[in-house]
Amino acid sequence: MWVCLKIYPDIADADLCDSSPCEGSCSETEDGMDIICSCNPGQILADDGFSCIDADLCASSPCGGSCNETADGTNVICSCNPGQTLADDGFSCFDEDECATSTHSCEDICINTEGSYICSCNIGRELEDDNTNCYDALKTNSTLTFRNIDVSSVNFADKQGNVYRNVLELVQSELLAHFSKISGVTKVIVNEIRPGSLIVDFTTIFNTETTADAGNKMIDALIFLTTDGITINETFTNVEAQVGSINDGDYCIADVDVTIYDDNSNYSPACSSTVTSNTDKCSLLAEVDACEANETCLISAAGSAYCSK
Repeated sequence: MWVCLKIYPDIADADLCDSSPCEGSCSETEDGMDIICSCNPGQILADDGFSCIDADLCASSPCGGSCNETADGTNVICSCNPGQTLADDGFSCFDEDECATSTHSCEDICINTEGSYICSCNIGRELEDDNTNCYDALKTNSTLTFRNIDVSSVNFADKQGNVYRNVLELVQSELLAHFSKISGVTKVIVNEIRPGSLIVDFTTIFNTETTADAGNKMIDALIFLTTDGITINETFTNVEAQVGSINDGDYCIADVDVTIYDDNSNYSPACSSTVTSNTDKCSLLAEVDACEANETCLISAAGSAYCSK
């Protein structure tokens, strides 16, 4: 509060407040020689020491979240952002752990974040588009080589560049259009594009709760690509396909490792299987959706691979 001292040296017994310049309340000092100006609640004394102005109580940011003044302007009311709770002091805000208090809507796993939470899924399941529920999923890693696509203008080292991103998004759109014709396919994710004509590493995700025999459907879709090709940006291209893990040159990245034996019974991990119409479908199924340890892969009369105990 500002205090204004006005001295009247020649008037000993005068009531100084009778003619005071105070806009609000006026009181004399104990010696009767000075006056003190003060303001009504919700106002503060101006720099001139006499006038009163409305106080902006929220200007000093006393609240951890949002600040509002009471109707009479004498106090503040603090509130917090969604996902936060007002502390007992009435000013501070702290994060509300929705995962710990079970106020979340996640079906499988809840991960707390500042002011909110995100949902995740157990191994072998995938998040629905609602970002809350999960479904049993089959993920397949595949590599396609497009032999007739000119990518000489693409700087593959600049993965954030416009040209790289445009080619990646174009290929992803075309693959999604192709694989979405298969029942149960929910996502097609292009992980990387590489030079060598155009090489595309991508992941296909099936909802196995809504479709049966997802593994064979994936195999048939890849075989179709290798025999019939695909059109990318109005350019027809022949396709070579591999299914399974991605070979980074030193080791395999995959959910399933397939062991291949040579004539001397020496073995090595296979990074993937080349897909053609003549490829043994049991070897392809082993990459896509391997049989359990107590199962054997057989070929049906219709030519599909299946697991049998």
